Amino acid sequence: MLRFFVLMTAIFTFVACKNQGDGIHFGLSKISTENVISAEDLVARLDKKEGLTELTVGENKLQGLPAAKVEGTITEVCQAAGCWFRMKTDSGKELFIKMKEHKNIPKDWSGKTVVAQGDAFIEEISVEELRHYLEDKNASQEEIEAVKEPKMEYNLIAEGVVLKK
Repeated sequence: MLRFFVLMTAIFTFVACKNQGDGIHFGLSKISTENVISAEDLVARLDKKEGLTELTVGENKLQGLPAAKVEGTITEVCQAAGCWFRMKTDSGKELFIKMKEHKNIPKDWSGKTVVAQGDAFIEEISVEELRHYLEDKNASQEEIEAVKEPKMEYNLIAEGVVLKK
């Protein structure tokens, strides 16, 4: 029975983390690394409202870019589970990427270059949610309590992520 469990765990790991020719894949979908835009370009398109369509995000209807494919360097990863990460643009803006259906990436991917694909949009993030993200990154209680107002944030809900080789 133990051998069966070990074999099933190995198979599950292989299926969940596919090392393809273009890199290591995580998430619900295997994505390609072709036809990507930079985090800077994605944020600029969202700011200019260029090519936006109506998206359903949770219970909200927002304007955004469906199935956007963005490449960038991870600057921060959720240390609680690896369910979200951030990319910084060349101009210093941040893109917050949350894994769809709470899928995870490795927590040690800061500094790595990835491609993520999913719906991109700008959304107001509540004080409660901002504080939750600070808790995820092990921020001090002082930092957490300093958050008093919601914040507009560039977001992408990733169907898939690939760590580039």
